[in-house]
Amino acid sequence: MQKVLAQKYVALLMPFLVLMLFSFLESAFLFQFGLPYPLVSLLFCFVFYFSIFNPQKLNLIFVFLLGIASDFFMAYPLGFQSFALLMGAFLAGFNRRVVIQLSFQKQWAVFLVTLLGVLVLNLLLLRVFLDRTIPFSSFLTGFIFVGVMYPFCAALSAFINQKTGVV
Repeated sequence: MQKVLAQKYVALLMPFLVLMLFSFLESAFLFQFGLPYPLVSLLFCFVFYFSIFNPQKLNLIFVFLLGIASDFFMAYPLGFQSFALLMGAFLAGFNRRVVIQLSFQKQWAVFLVTLLGVLVLNLLLLRVFLDRTIPFSSFLTGFIFVGVMYPFCAALSAFINQKTGVV
């Protein structure tokens, strides 16, 4: 009984730890090479994937803590990434029944539309609450970077999902 319970906790905790490590490595890589940080980190891809294909492993506290950790690693205002990730999880979960039946290319298109909506909302929040403006080139670079990386992140998410099992 205790062994089964421990396996369930490990299965729940493993994606969180892997994504925390991924967030740290992403920020270290971008900082090391002096690359601009995207407005939304690559965690958005993972949250989108898990919200559609395994929502049992993804609860809102998990997403919120990932966003706080990402804010910390990337030196964003606290709660900035959390809001983006929560919006992504909500929008992906809202359309889950439709998106799960689509081909991968159409899922990618839905992801890009969701990403664009969240990015625009983040820009508005930055402008209204923090009086910051982001150049259009940074916005476009971040959108393209995260959009192009989605297939790779989805493949990694599928691997993580397969190895940890469905709860």
